[in-house]
Amino acid sequence: MTPIKQYIANMFIGKTFHFKCDCIIPIDVIGTVCDTNITQYEIVLLVNVNGKIMHIGLNTPSLVIQEL
Repeated sequence: MTPIKQYIANMFIGKTFHFKCDCIIPIDVIGTVCDTNITQYEIVLLVNVNGKIMHIGLNTPSLVIQEL
């Protein structure tokens, strides 16, 4: 059996998304999820944005995504 957080995280790997967030540090990027990191409280996506890896946590309340 696979833990639910791992199952959800695996659904993102290899796919390209548009991420947008109006938080303390606003983001508006398009990138491909290359890996994930699961902590005790959240799933963190490691997103390749123009050759740079960006960490995006899914516990951000105003985060919206669109699969491309």
